[in-house]
Amino acid sequence: MINMWTYSKLPNEKAISNIEMLTLILTPHEFTKASNILKIIDNNMGAHYIAAKGTIYPILHRLVDREFLEMSVKQRSKLFRRTQIGDNFIISISNTLINQLKSNHRYFEIIIKEIIEIDSSDANDLLDDFIIEIDNFREKTDKLKKLAEDQEDEWSDIPVS
Repeated sequence: MINMWTYSKLPNEKAISNIEMLTLILTPHEFTKASNILKIIDNNMGAHYIAAKGTIYPILHRLVDREFLEMSVKQRSKLFRRTQIGDNFIISISNTLINQLKSNHRYFEIIIKEIIEIDSSDANDLLDDFIIEIDNFREKTDKLKKLAEDQEDEWSDIPVS
């Protein structure tokens, strides 16, 4: 990704990196051990990113400092859970994510145009791969859209008294 930081809307507040954002998003609302959060990240990211203790543990503590996560100590184990403040932050960055997607698209376009100038056959191969990834992204996005619509329908079925 081009933009490696999601900027906070609050002045004088440090930006949050992509791995910090991933950690925040994948930390459950129920208290869980840091080792479980590592497994959740690995299960969700597959081969794209392997979570390491030396990276994730300090991130968990930074997210606690910003009140995005809450920490509890039980039997000498540190447990973490996502807070409402963390949820609110995730919701607040939706426009930033759209802008990152647009920026990444523009970045890719510039690179492909240059590759076309250098070797159009390489560009064709790369574009074929890109089209496959776009189709995969579209399929996943359609599933998420359906999930959101189903959730919305569930809320509208609840009687208001």
